[in-house]
Amino acid sequence: MNSTELLTALNWRYATKTFDTEKKLDASQLDTLLESLRLSPSSFGLQGRGFVVVESPELRQQLLPYARNQVQVVDASHLIVLCRRTDVNTDFVQRYFEDMARTRNMDISTLDGYKNMILSFLEGKSQEDLAIWLNKQTYIAQGFLLSACAMLGIDACPME
Repeated sequence: MNSTELLTALNWRYATKTFDTEKKLDASQLDTLLESLRLSPSSFGLQGRGFVVVESPELRQQLLPYARNQVQVVDASHLIVLCRRTDVNTDFVQRYFEDMARTRNMDISTLDGYKNMILSFLEGKSQEDLAIWLNKQTYIAQGFLLSACAMLGIDACPME
């Protein structure tokens, strides 16, 4: 994709108010969108956010009042809910570094400086500030998802 194609896709993007309920994403399109979420950056690489694809029509209907009765949550081909984690703490960071060391086949002690920097950052935050920071991490992922939708010509409607 060149810069002209990218800008054309981004200019095409808008918050869809009405979805064609007959049109559905195929499995490949959904996989690509979910992979764009997985690949979205996050501070320190902690990935303090998650994603849920809500498939149940009944559950989507139950979510309608929480979406200010915006029918897009029911009518869209797929509903992807972006969530911030509530368990980002010392144990979460420890597991993150254990996984990193295992995945990269490295001695975990070589990561102590980086781990201590992250722990220091987190320890300096109140629960409220931590929630705000994690919400921002979720918005980064949302931006990636919306950009991927635009590049693929897929209608989207972000909601808070």
